[in-house]
Amino acid sequence: RCHDNDPWVHSPYIDQVRKPDGSGDLLVPPVESLDQPYVVVGDEFSWWGTLEQIRPTDNGCVGCHRIGLGGSCSTFARYAGGGDAGFLPLSDHARSFPHSHWMPPGGASSEAEWAAQWGADLEQLIDCCNRPDDAGCNRMPIPVE
Repeated sequence: RCHDNDPWVHSPYIDQVRKPDGSGDLLVPPVESLDQPYVVVGDEFSWWGTLEQIRPTDNGCVGCHRIGLGGSCSTFARYAGGGDAGFLPLSDHARSFPHSHWMPPGGASSEAEWAAQWGADLEQLIDCCNRPDDAGCNRMPIPVE
């Protein structure tokens, strides 16, 4: 369920890894469009059913990427904003600012500045993850071909 919003999971580490062929090309392609279709292929993943996302109204987090209702909500949103979802063991380095607040990339020069700029968006996002049918959360299926 980690790949609930896109076939690629993005993090600061993953987004800087280059192909080993010396071309300099990114190993994982960037997100091209929030409305890009995503289809789960194969019987092994058919239990996923229809993938869904939330797009809270006026939320900066969903301006760059989708937030799926699986691992994106339960784990990645919390980690990206300095929280601990209890899923991955984090090093002291990963728990220290700015590494602890890796969304948006280069989002602030201090934890206090990050909280002032992005804290309300993250709080709204987590509220919508917990209650995706609330007004303003805009629960919807992820587009398919």
